[in-house]
Amino acid sequence: MIQTHSARMASMIKHVLLVVLELSACLLLVNSCKDMGNSHTEVPGTQVFGASKSVVDLGPGQQDVVQIRGGHPPYAILAMPDTNLVSAILTNPDSDPATLTLSAASSIAAEAVTSVKIRDTHEDDSPTHEEDTLTVVIRLHSVLIPIATPNAVTVGRAATVDVQINGGTLPYQIVTPPNPAYASAVFQNTNANPATLHITGVSVASVSGSTFVKVKGSASSQADTVRIQITKIP
Repeated sequence: MIQTHSARMASMIKHVLLVVLELSACLLLVNSCKDMGNSHTEVPGTQVFGASKSVVDLGPGQQDVVQIRGGHPPYAILAMPDTNLVSAILTNPDSDPATLTLSAASSIAAEAVTSVKIRDTHEDDSPTHEEDTLTVVIRLHSVLIPIATPNAVTVGRAATVDVQINGGTLPYQIVTPPNPAYASAVFQNTNANPATLHITGVSVASVSGSTFVKVKGSASSQADTVRIQITKIP
């Protein structure tokens, strides 16, 4: 009698284990299908959709450009900024990179923030597909601010790249020098508009890394500053 009861218990436990294993297999199958449906395959050689600047500072009447690259051209402006403050024009939208030109109004009464949204054109034409988008934030200032062209540079061993600083209030000064382990920065002329800033990589070939230099005009406003990103390569 005891052996019969034990056999029944063993049979029930075996049945329960089989049910559990079947349920586990079903769950794994569902998750696997879900992962396959959510997977995204990048097209070989396609660069990430992006912009050379994510934030642009402008004073009255000033202009700056942003390079739009990667993704799938042609590009288009999906949402315009506040046209009372700034205009946005996208040129060469079929090219990679394309150029987004931002021009501030001639008069800005107070500090303000607006933005422009850009989209690419993906090869997937399905009705459920959404194009990749990016947003460039535009900060408007009531005073002229310095603008660096370019605002990001790459320097090699003992190599020098010149950056033009214009706008803002003369004379200019370096308020935050770059990390001396990577680069140095020296003005050629601080009382000219534009002024030339020489950025030179250190002479050690094996050194690589990132740093920045911050330049300020003579106005007391914190908006009278510009930052230049520096990348040192071997």
